Amino acid sequence: MLTDHTVPDNVDYNSLKHEIKAHTTRDQARAIAIPGQEDKRLARFENGLYAELCRQHSRLGLFVATKSGELMRKLGACCGVICYWHACPRVVHSWLADLTKL
Repeated sequence: MLTDHTVPDNVDYNSLKHEIKAHTTRDQARAIAIPGQEDKRLARFENGLYAELCRQHSRLGLFVATKSGELMRKLGACCGVICYWHACPRVVHSWLADLTKL
């Protein structure tokens, strides 16, 4: 169902839209299922669409988890830098205080 132009970190809306439109557009010279009878073609389409949505959902979940971890590591590094610079004035003040005792 996916096209060659799919961005792997996003839902492939164009491909999904095309598949849904191809199976739901009226006047498509297709046989109509008898009311009350199972439409095997529709069931096959629905099962395939559901499977594709599950694959894309899993892929997006993996992407979000990966980016979340990456952002947490970057925030941790930023916190370390902020704490270091926040502590510097105290170190400098302490160093100056020691100098005045000489």
